[in-house]
Amino acid sequence: MKQLLCLFLMTGSFIISAQDRYIVFFKSKPTHQLEYFNAHPELLFSAEAIEKKQQKGIAVDHHDLPVSNATLKALSSNHCYVVKTSKWLNAALVESTLSAEDIISTSSNIESVVPITFKKMVPLIKVEN
Repeated sequence: MKQLLCLFLMTGSFIISAQDRYIVFFKSKPTHQLEYFNAHPELLFSAEAIEKKQQKGIAVDHHDLPVSNATLKALSSNHCYVVKTSKWLNAALVESTLSAEDIISTSSNIESVVPITFKKMVPLIKVEN
């Protein structure tokens, strides 16, 4: 029984580690929604943020718009798990078993895909005791 459990845990760890992380940059945002969000900024911002924008005379612009839901749905339906999105970068951090080329082919709104590699941290200074 213990051997079976160990085999299951080891297999599961290989499946989890087989997913790679990518930053997916998008070409455009749904700018047709800009007028709507200018009229309803409370859908994008907290009350404090709205007050600060009004005090400084800053209007809602395309950087404030969320990433396109249609593009995120296209990624999700094609074996990509969206970890986090960035409105300012117009990008998403995704985990996937797909290659970067396959991810690009999931949507025409994808500009580029950058793989994220993790390297082992090596101390710069060796401390001797």
